[in-house]
Amino acid sequence: ILEVIDQVLQQYYPLRSNKDVSFECGRVYMGLKKFYPQAISCFRNSNRFCGEHHVTWHNIGCCFYYAGQLTNAKLAFEKALQMKPGYEVSQTWIQKCNEQEKTLKEGKHSDH
Repeated sequence: ILEVIDQVLQQYYPLRSNKDVSFECGRVYMGLKKFYPQAISCFRNSNRFCGEHHVTWHNIGCCFYYAGQLTNAKLAFEKALQMKPGYEVSQTWIQKCNEQEKTLKEGKHSDH
């Protein structure tokens, strides 16, 4: 499946914003786990070629979260909230990032 996605992305040329192949490929990479950098790249292309969307930024945040990049995750969730204030899903994930950061800090302090 990874080869097929790579082939699709190599052959794809964004002509219409309502045919967001990059977003869909990003979703596949995200769903496969471990392929978060590839998913982020696809979602960024989606934003670039098809216009920014709060769900795309939210998905970028999820990928950064699972890749262990909590600061970048929060920035992406905040971007989603800027685009759609009150977007509860991103608000919840920001809380999740804050809790994870707190847990990591507490773990570092207990090591001393």
